[in-house]
Amino acid sequence: MAGRPVSEPYEPTRESLARHRLPSWWDDGKFGVFVHWGAYSVPAFGSALLAGTNRVRTRLPGPLADYSAAEWYARVQQVPGSAAWLHHLRTYGPHRVYDDFIERFRAERFDPDDWVRLFGDAGARYFVLTAKHHDGLALWPTATTGRNTVELGPRRDLVGELFAAAHRHGDDVKPGVYYSVPEWFNPAPYRGSRAGWWMGPLANRLQFPQRPPRNAYTRRRVSYTGQGAVADYADGIVRPQLRELIERYHPSLIWCDIGGDENYFHGNQTIAGYYNHAAAANPDGVLVNDRFGDARTHRDYTTVEQGAGLDQQPTGERAEVCRTLAESWGYDAGEDASAFRGTAELIHLLISSVAANANLLLNIGPRADGSIPGPMRERLLGIGAWLKINGEAVYTTRPWTRSSATSNVGDVQLTVGKSTGARYLTALSWPGGELVVDAAPAVTERSRIELLGSDRQPLRWRRDGSRLVISTPGSDPARATSSQHAYVFRVTG
Repeated sequence: MAGRPVSEPYEPTRESLARHRLPSWWDDGKFGVFVHWGAYSVPAFGSALLAGTNRVRTRLPGPLADYSAAEWYARVQQVPGSAAWLHHLRTYGPHRVYDDFIERFRAERFDPDDWVRLFGDAGARYFVLTAKHHDGLALWPTATTGRNTVELGPRRDLVGELFAAAHRHGDDVKPGVYYSVPEWFNPAPYRGSRAGWWMGPLANRLQFPQRPPRNAYTRRRVSYTGQGAVADYADGIVRPQLRELIERYHPSLIWCDIGGDENYFHGNQTIAGYYNHAAAANPDGVLVNDRFGDARTHRDYTTVEQGAGLDQQPTGERAEVCRTLAESWGYDAGEDASAFRGTAELIHLLISSVAANANLLLNIGPRADGSIPGPMRERLLGIGAWLKINGEAVYTTRPWTRSSATSNVGDVQLTVGKSTGARYLTALSWPGGELVVDAAPAVTERSRIELLGSDRQPLRWRRDGSRLVISTPGSDPARATSSQHAYVFRVTG
């Protein structure tokens, strides 16, 4: 159960919000699907297309210096000499601007029921859709601006359609939204902030320049399509848009990005309102990530992007690893099946994340027409097939006192059933005739060890000093188990 009784509403303070508890659907669900989809899916130009090009390294840090991710096209295309700048000039000419892609973002093959079925077949327990990315295009009919997909492009409420599909499928896959706090080129002023400091670190201020859009070649000002006059960015865009998402769609999770000055954006106020609204609208509980604001803003868990720093998480603190299949988060036409992480690698990432007290939020980038490329589907379905056999080692588990132990086939990942107490040793490759685990957890003469996906007959085992030696059903995994890619040994008793 999440949250506090309705009679005790949350206050917009860290002390009050700290009482919020993680909902069990997330804490036990472990696996979600991230979806980056928007006007950037039209040019679909990213890092995979940079091979063989003569890149000009910019003086800007982060993504602008090292590569061009597809979802960053609008920003990187503004950097003279960058690969995206050159690609745009050669492909579309000097008079086409990024906002011209909005009308070409049609979503004509978007089938929300198909998406939700796919997420469910993948074994995901929740999804997170980019309701608004850094380009400012809202995928719902926001009243704050005409820069949305009901008035432009698809002429559809994409958030609403996907959420409605999730509800039709019984909310087995909980619906969530991603929301970018800043926008690259929104012309609305930041009247309530200290000029130039609302974003914090210098890198963020360079990447989010707070200036109106321009033609990247003529440098002339261009319109910010759909948006009229807004007196203040936080008051006129951010807070009312988040309020709309909460009150219209009742998301189970809000995944903010970048954040900013708590004194300007008042993230704690939005979060308190969200939790209080959820007491009636989301009885299964809700949660937020750690990117609503700054260090003064409440968070329910820590985000570990692309897995970097997971091993440095404080003991006992819940985290979520968010990772792409390749490099770009949005659809990148240059990323084919060979560029994607393989199914085995993704399964290994899932089990190692769970063993380290983290969920996995795995990203896909649909095409502009709403279709999901075959290789993305194959990866998701491959994970789902593995989870159908081995899911009890993932769902509703907790870490052991440590996340892994060494063995004759490298590290085995360790999890334990929250209510059953069953212990799981997951080998990331087939050990042959024996799995030998160093410094293994205690077993007794009453312990029973089984291999998931096999006939579930008890396996012979013995102690060899501090090592646990488990005899497998044979040297050929295809004969021993229906599982592939990773192999789970369950210890009970």
